[in-house]
Amino acid sequence: MGKQEVVLKRPVGCRRTDGIIPAMSSLSLRIPGLTEATVEQKLELIDELWESVRRAGAIEIPKDHLAELEKRVAEVSRDPTIALAPAQARSLLKE
Repeated sequence: MGKQEVVLKRPVGCRRTDGIIPAMSSLSLRIPGLTEATVEQKLELIDELWESVRRAGAIEIPKDHLAELEKRVAEVSRDPTIALAPAQARSLLKE
């Protein structure tokens, strides 16, 4: 049988322009242990993947995104109580 694909609307950031997103099961088959991994392990993998892409210089960040980030960092610098620690954010996402 051929490669199974699921047709969905193109999500933000998706580089494919045909609107077709490969089914998640095909990725699970290519990465041993992915199906059995815990949510925490999958989140760690996501962090590692993003960091490797960033180090490779493959991400071009739009200037307006950088401006928004700088604005938010300045707001948190003025009042640190408005932000969550990474562990707190992950905990909320698991609920």
